Amino acid sequence: MKLLLILAISSVLYNNDAKSNSIQIVEPVYVKTGFYIKSIDIESNQRYFNVDFYFWFRYPKSLYENKTLDLMENKSQIEFINGVLSSFIIDDGYIIGEEYYVTGRGRGKFTYQSDFSIFPFDSIRLPLTIEHVTLTSNEILFVADSVSINRSPKQFGKDNPQKLANIGDLKSIKSTYETTIIDYNTDFGEIEGPPISSYSRLSYIIIAERDYVSFMLKAFIPLIIVLSLSYLVFYIPSKELELAGGLSATSLLAAIAFQWTINSSLPKYEGLILIDFIFYLAYLLIMLSMLQTVYTYNLEHFGTVTEEKIILSYRLEVAGRILYPVIFILAICVMFLYMP
Repeated sequence: MKLLLILAISSVLYNNDAKSNSIQIVEPVYVKTGFYIKSIDIESNQRYFNVDFYFWFRYPKSLYENKTLDLMENKSQIEFINGVLSSFIIDDGYIIGEEYYVTGRGRGKFTYQSDFSIFPFDSIRLPLTIEHVTLTSNEILFVADSVSINRSPKQFGKDNPQKLANIGDLKSIKSTYETTIIDYNTDFGEIEGPPISSYSRLSYIIIAERDYVSFMLKAFIPLIIVLSLSYLVFYIPSKELELAGGLSATSLLAAIAFQWTINSSLPKYEGLILIDFIFYLAYLLIMLSMLQTVYTYNLEHFGTVTEEKIILSYRLEVAGRILYPVIFILAICVMFLYMP
């Protein structure tokens, strides 16, 4: 009798322990998300942009009914990672079948990062990135609302749900959604919580490229004019040193001022960009033209002037007329050939 009692108690204890140690796998809930941009404005010399937008979410109504995700009551559950909102309004929320639908509008300032190394042939990514404040990726996953996107007329294909008007000197070429899982390697001071937590993050990204044709008309034509002024020194007699020097100095100062104007219109960028190399090439050519002018002047006006020196001076003038444009064209071709 005692043996049967011991066996019964052991069986109960074992079953309870097994239940307590069992792992219950719960699939995360998908929160279908969409954005539509009303207007966007980029501060050209800053790394941020201002945007007005509409947004919507669709997710299982159980999340709404048990108050796990109720944006009508608590819109601060959604965090915009790379922006500061000046306005965030929930317009409506209601049940559609087995899902809860909520929509609203917002306005704010958002930051972006871009590689300007190949400016003015660069493109930039302007993201609106959201994340839930408390629910981890084990509980919810933000995904693009593909059903809504595929129902809307598309001009650029499946991954390009919205075309925007030109954004300053940029033009939007497409927009897309990206879902990622972000790990926070901290317990945020909650020592009883997990040391690492993962959150679902969704980014609506507008991809825009610079209108380089317009830029070339505005930038390269003036630069060509500046270089052409410097090029004229090869056709000025060596005795006119003051005139040749004045042309070279004026060309150099104009190029420096022009480069400063272009760079001041861009955000601060660590490292050199393509347009810098083009201006450095212009500085080199202007400097070489000035050196050639001074050297030929010395050949013809200092020391014993011989026929050999006069011939050498003439040959240097002719060589300069040929090499000046050739060096410029070849260097430009090499830059564009090795441009990433």
